[in-house]
Amino acid sequence: MQFLIDEDLPHSTGDFDFSDVRNYPPAQYAGLIVLGVPRDATALFILKLLEGFLKQDKLVSELRGEISNY
Repeated sequence: MQFLIDEDLPHSTGDFDFSDVRNYPPAQYAGLIVLGVPRDATALFILKLLEGFLKQDKLVSELRGEISNY
């Protein structure tokens, strides 16, 4: 996580704990993307889900300092 902060990169995860703004204040990150993935999701499924998110230019451009649940 520190690498992402140091490099000013958004963090994508399937861990909904990152949706808790008390523990992960959005303003401290380049963005937090919380992906809703099934437990049995394959790497290919997760990649396609993330690609679908990243194709939403307006959403991605407004991500800085925000949490996006997708």
